Amino acid sequence: MPPYSYIGGNVHLWQPSLDVDANWRFLFQLDGGEGHGPDDPYALTFGGGTGYAFLSPDRREGRFYWDCV
Repeated sequence: MPPYSYIGGNVHLWQPSLDVDANWRFLFQLDGGEGHGPDDPYALTFGGGTGYAFLSPDRREGRFYWDCV
């Protein structure tokens, strides 16, 4: 299974789409399933989901979305 926490590239959505305007740029994605080990001091959880960040066309506003199946 490939990592689903990364910066740039293409968004990997759980659902067919998010309510994000098409001209907003995908910035990064954080998977809630990574970092769950006894040796990981910074475990991240989204309740089994994934967080997505987008940047406005003028780069003055960011939006963070969370989604899961």
